[in-house]
Amino acid sequence: MSDAILLIDDDAAALRAMGNALEQLGAEVARELDGASGLAACDRLEPDVAVLDAGVIMPDGRDLLDALRQRIGR
Repeated sequence: MSDAILLIDDDAAALRAMGNALEQLGAEVARELDGASGLAACDRLEPDVAVLDAGVIMPDGRDLLDALRQRIGR
């Protein structure tokens, strides 16, 4: 069984590049362009790990990081 990875970034090109690379390594990858969609995907898919743009550029990055920690933080 492959690892499930959730990618959240507001840059579509970055999502595509990271996702493609991870899929080539055998991971199951979900991609979302914003925090709200990312949280919904996290609840629906229960990924093993989430990778996100938590910097200043993504408006809700820090809040999203906190919410993901509560959901995934095992």
